[in-house]
Amino acid sequence: MIKTIILDFGNVVAFFDHQRAIDKIKPLTPLSSAEIRKRIYEGNLEDDYEAGRISTAEFVETVRRICEIDCTYDQYIDAFVRIFWPNPDVIDLLPEIRKNYRLLLASNTNEAHYQQFRRQFEKDLQHFHFLGTSFEAKARKPKLAFYQYIFERANCDKSECLFVDDLPANVEAAQEFGWQGLVYSRGSKLSELLVDHGIRLG
Repeated sequence: MIKTIILDFGNVVAFFDHQRAIDKIKPLTPLSSAEIRKRIYEGNLEDDYEAGRISTAEFVETVRRICEIDCTYDQYIDAFVRIFWPNPDVIDLLPEIRKNYRLLLASNTNEAHYQQFRRQFEKDLQHFHFLGTSFEAKARKPKLAFYQYIFERANCDKSECLFVDDLPANVEAAQEFGWQGLVYSRGSKLSELLVDHGIRLG
């Protein structure tokens, strides 16, 4: 029997698009949008930041240097974090899930993005019993250490946890860890997926 439901944030609770940040950064650098994406998001830098191996200040300084960006720290952060918008399909279910289950968040994210979505979705995130992030866990999904960090807050056996993520690789790793898992994609109905898995809503 499921006792704890664990939800990813990005592309589950809310959607995001890094292109929104790139479009704001583009006027501040001579680089193309494709090159900005490559230098910030497609190498080790994003992984280091989301796994808590470097600080926000170190991340911003590195980005400003490698992307030749002419702006202040605050200007860059303001552009970098404004990438989220709500997913009503999931957000509307949060109070219903909480009535019968322990509800945890399990997000690969960094400090700056976390601070942004905590403010932006403050009312919705109050339904969660714990907000788990990779930068605090010092590990990103699908690393075992991330799942262990979240599981320590689950208050149940591994087999009693249900994990929902948009990336199949993350769900597969969770299942190998001992959790049950569901892959959620845009256009799906989370309520239907949960009911099919035996979850009681309301």
